[in-house]
Amino acid sequence: MIQKLKKLKGEKNLSSLMANLVTAVLGLISFMLLTRQLSTERFGDWVLFLALTNFADSIRYGLTRTSVVRLLTNADKEQIKRLLGSSFRLSCIVLIIFWVILWLTWGIWEHSGWQVINGYKLFLIWYPVFGLAALGWKNAYGLFQAEQNFNRMMLVRVSNIGLFVLFLIINLLWLKLEITSIIIVYITTNLISSMWCTFRKWDGLFYLNHADKITERQLFHFGKYSMGSLIGSNLLKSADTFIIGSSTLMGPEAIAMYAIPLKLTDLIGIPLKSFSMTAYPRLSKQFLKNNMEEVKHIFYSYTGAVTFILSPFILLCYLFADPWFTFLVEMGTYR
Repeated sequence: MIQKLKKLKGEKNLSSLMANLVTAVLGLISFMLLTRQLSTERFGDWVLFLALTNFADSIRYGLTRTSVVRLLTNADKEQIKRLLGSSFRLSCIVLIIFWVILWLTWGIWEHSGWQVINGYKLFLIWYPVFGLAALGWKNAYGLFQAEQNFNRMMLVRVSNIGLFVLFLIINLLWLKLEITSIIIVYITTNLISSMWCTFRKWDGLFYLNHADKITERQLFHFGKYSMGSLIGSNLLKSADTFIIGSSTLMGPEAIAMYAIPLKLTDLIGIPLKSFSMTAYPRLSKQFLKNNMEEVKHIFYSYTGAVTFILSPFILLCYLFADPWFTFLVEMGTYR
């Protein structure tokens, strides 16, 4: 096992771990800043908005990203352009479908007079705008993962979350803006990252003329299975948030309180996500070569190493759960 860990250390795993760790730390900082500048109810709306956004993204990018990473590992320059262009066009088609469904649902609710929790309303109104703003950098993530360019991935995410954290600090000290304005700034920071990726030709917008229906069908037929897996894993994490948000007895205040211990569970996912991001392109490359023995070897190496790393980490989380929870509550005291 020690030899496997030494072997993995020399690869891209540390870069992947660092990229996800920096993103998680900035996300935790934004979490604590928001709890200090939003009321309990409004913070619950924010958590529900993010949970619904992540769920919708698992549908959109589950359909394209995994299949793009799989095919990019063995692609030449022309194939890369065709895959990125096709992926971008397919993502746009899915986004248009979301626009129609969400804004139509919002219109029906507005005219029917039904009472709906504000977090759901914010999602229906703003997710289509957010989806367009984040399309560039989220589509570029497939290229970054296939190239194993985790430094570039980290820079894009830091430019996104870092700007948002900077705004939250300014908002806490001086601006005192409420949740709708915060969401608009959140969308703007995502747009800045997307514009950067578009300018560098990482997202596929400039390769739309290379897109073709055959490649899109290829992406769709593989992506529908990975999308199902991502939706299932996302529901395992977020279904309880949706249920609490739908309850007339609990509502957004209960979501806000539930979100604090739930944030701690995200720590466990950091090394798992990091290692899986480096393992998947290698597995795909060997699978496309029909080298099943090497596929097994890579799978067992990563599975054993991740289990070895996570075991003491999970134990520490269990032992220090109370101090961590107290720290988050005290650092993020609701106003």
